[in-house]
Amino acid sequence: LHMADEGIWSVLPEEAEEAAFDRLAPIYDRLVRTRVYTGLVFGTDPADWTAFSREAMGCAGEGALLDVACGSLTFTDLVYARSPRPVVLADRSIAMLRMGRERLANRGGNPQLALLHADGLELPFRDETFTTVACYGALHVFEDPGAAVAELHRCLAPGGRLFLTGLADTGRWIGLQAMKMMQRLRHFQNFRTIYTA
Repeated sequence: LHMADEGIWSVLPEEAEEAAFDRLAPIYDRLVRTRVYTGLVFGTDPADWTAFSREAMGCAGEGALLDVACGSLTFTDLVYARSPRPVVLADRSIAMLRMGRERLANRGGNPQLALLHADGLELPFRDETFTTVACYGALHVFEDPGAAVAELHRCLAPGGRLFLTGLADTGRWIGLQAMKMMQRLRHFQNFRTIYTA
């Protein structure tokens, strides 16, 4: 464990390969905040994503929460800035974590939060550490979603709750084209028609 940047811890080697999202983080962040991208392309409402993160924050009492592939906290910054629970926000992209750090600072910060540069398939936690584990809008990024879910579940305490989402083909032509483009850019690994709880 070492400090990778101000306020960002890392368990990856200092010479760790740049994450695919590092170079595109500013573009991705601007795009994903627009209603054109979320609404027109995928038929979703960012308010629903924020509500889902609030639900995760409100469950399982006062235990710690882990958010893997937290990204730049585009839809979760306010939820985490007001968190009464300890929260670890982990992502493979240091650029995304830096953007998330700035968002949290603009919300007044929160001493209960830790930002961690880590690989979602090799998390540095003991088994059954967190009462809530989340991975929002990122299951499609993992080459083996089953392995990713298994690693998230390993970190989940008995009786805890797991909150997962990812992009899926819902029959929207424009959404399918966007996913194909992301796949060419290596930002999308697996096409699924539905994700269920």
